[in-house]
Amino acid sequence: MNTPNVKIIKLIPLFEIGISGILCLVSILIQNKPVTTTYKYVNNKIIAHSWHDVYDNILAVAFSLIAVTSVITIVIWIIKKIRSKEKILKHILFLILSFTLCSVVLIISGIIVSGLWTKDDYSPSCYKFTDNKHTIVIEEESFLLYGGGTIYQLDDNNNAVIIHSFSTDDGGRNNGHYDIEWHDDYAEITYKTFNGEDTKRTAKVAFVN
Repeated sequence: MNTPNVKIIKLIPLFEIGISGILCLVSILIQNKPVTTTYKYVNNKIIAHSWHDVYDNILAVAFSLIAVTSVITIVIWIIKKIRSKEKILKHILFLILSFTLCSVVLIISGIIVSGLWTKDDYSPSCYKFTDNKHTIVIEEESFLLYGGGTIYQLDDNNNAVIIHSFSTDDGGRNNGHYDIEWHDDYAEITYKTFNGEDTKRTAKVAFVN
C-alpha cells in the first residue's frame, strides 16, 4: 500500500504540467495587452523595459522550479529504489516526459507574449555621439539580409527615446561611421547603404524637447 508521501510524489509531474498549462493559458489571455516600452542607455547598450520583462522572469522562475523539483523527485525515487527495491523506471520516465512537455509549453508561452525573435538575435551594437547640447545613440542591427538601425536621444540620466530608424539593405552595418551635421532642433545624419552600389543616404532627425 502506498504511503501518503509516495502518493504526493507521484502527483508532482501532474502539478508541473498543470502549472505550465496555466501559464500558457495566461499568455494567450494577455498577449494583446498594450505594451509601453521605456529605454535606458547602460554600459554601451540600449536596455528596453516593459511588462514583458516581468512576465519573462515569471516564466524563467517557473522553469527553474520545475527543473529543481524534477531533479529532487528523481533523487527521491532513486533513494526509494535503494532502500525498498521499488520499481522506479516508469516514474522516472514519466518525470522526464513531463519536464520535457513543461519546457516546451513554457517556451511556447514566452513566444506567444514576446514573439519568436528578440533584439539580441540581431546582435545590436551602439555608438554614442554628442555636440555637447544633444546626445544620440545609434544602435545598429543586422541578420542575414536585414540591416538597419535605430536612433535614440538621451537625456541627462541616460533615459532614451526613439527619434528615428533606418535601413541599410543587405545586412550591412556602418560600424559607427556616420557624418553628422548638428543643428539646434535636428541633426542630418549621413550613412552608407549596401544595395550593391554602396550609396549614401541622409536622414533629417528631429530632436525631442
